Amino acid sequence: MGIKDYKTVLDLIQKGLTLEARETIMALREEHLSLREANLELQEKNNNLKKQLDLEYQIQYDPPYYWKLVEGKKDGPYCQQCKDKDQKLIRLQNTGATGAWRCLSCEAFYTDDNYVEPTPQQAITNEYF
Repeated sequence: MGIKDYKTVLDLIQKGLTLEARETIMALREEHLSLREANLELQEKNNNLKKQLDLEYQIQYDPPYYWKLVEGKKDGPYCQQCKDKDQKLIRLQNTGATGAWRCLSCEAFYTDDNYVEPTPQQAITNEYF
């Protein structure tokens, strides 16, 4: 409530216009609540942006996927496509084959330097994929 509003209410009371003073007070309360809600929404947005920014500093791209650095240790890997396209960290699932990973969200398939081609029997039985 600003000084101008305070003076308006005080003037109304001094003139004996208590009903008008109450209406003015109610209008000021509504405005106050509206401003409080807007402030809370902005604080929440700000906190979310801070979290996103903090996360960006923790993420490291090491082709073909992303890693999250937690206390100096790598956590992941995470899907490059989901991170770049939707800003989502989706943990990749090991297919069972060495160096082969699949994203269960976008179905992307990744292989790294450790990839070992499955034997024909493994490929037929779909053991690894």
